[in-house]
Amino acid sequence: MKNLFIFLLIGFGLIYYISCKKKPNYFSDWKINGTAYRSNNVTVSEGKGIVTMACYAREGFSLVWYTSSGFPDRGGMWLIADGSSGTAGVGIYHEGKYYMVSPNEVKYLNFGVGNGTIEFQAEPAWFINYENPADSVLVEGVFRRP
Repeated sequence: MKNLFIFLLIGFGLIYYISCKKKPNYFSDWKINGTAYRSNNVTVSEGKGIVTMACYAREGFSLVWYTSSGFPDRGGMWLIADGSSGTAGVGIYHEGKYYMVSPNEVKYLNFGVGNGTIEFQAEPAWFINYENPADSVLVEGVFRRP
């Protein structure tokens, strides 16, 4: 009887440990003009025809997919463009200003599964200030779905 009690106690302890185990934190890493930033404060939202993943910090980012198929879940690439169907929009928040990919850039957002989550890789591209196109920053990064 004593052995059964010890066995059950160990079993319940193991089940409790497994169920309370924290989920891994997936960090997004990006650079703006060579300065590195990192955050795991990322939200995901899915709506009709649009999916977003964003970090609304002072030095944050916003990824938007214009699609009816939902959040990308396997490898591929999306053209970074202005919001037509089948494209991705990428925005960067830097020093309180919003930047978007320059219309002079033809860039892609590559994505695939890495480190247990979906990763989006943006190759270096020039982003222009939404309110002042003469203001630009160079951005690259790996953005991970939480």
